[in-house]
Amino acid sequence: MNLRRIFFWMILFGGLLAYVLVFESPRPKKHVQVAQEQVQRVFALERSRIVKIQAQHSDRTVTISRSGKTWRVVQPENATVLPEVMDSLVAAAADAVVVDVVTQSTDDLSQYGLDQPAYRLSVFSDEPETPQTLLFGNRAPAGVSLYAKYADQDRIILVGTFLSFSLKTFLDKF
Repeated sequence: MNLRRIFFWMILFGGLLAYVLVFESPRPKKHVQVAQEQVQRVFALERSRIVKIQAQHSDRTVTISRSGKTWRVVQPENATVLPEVMDSLVAAAADAVVVDVVTQSTDDLSQYGLDQPAYRLSVFSDEPETPQTLLFGNRAPAGVSLYAKYADQDRIILVGTFLSFSLKTFLDKF
């Protein structure tokens, strides 16, 4: 190989290297901030503040209470259920979000299945006050949410089915 060829290849590769360093270098990424939607939780309580949950379905009422970090069944007496089932219900109640507000008035509850609610879930906090109670009605037409209503409010909301599934699974253990 002669000196001219070596010089030619050095200039060619040097030019390519300069091109890559100048034009193909990584550019600083622009940080795009996406507005996060505010979600409203069904029960405005942190999981650590929940001390008691009462679940009702037709004539069956089950109450669990927190003792330290563990949950135990208070009613019916001498009933046992796996701790994982109770933890699942507590987590589902604490993490459930309002999918949508259907209506602010309750003129006709029967169309939502709330004239005779299938389930009733009451969550008690560590502060002495009345519990937050949610009544469950029919499934929404899409099938992925449920109509629900707070016992002390007129508005009807949509709640994800995970909460009702956890509630039904919990009550089926009794």
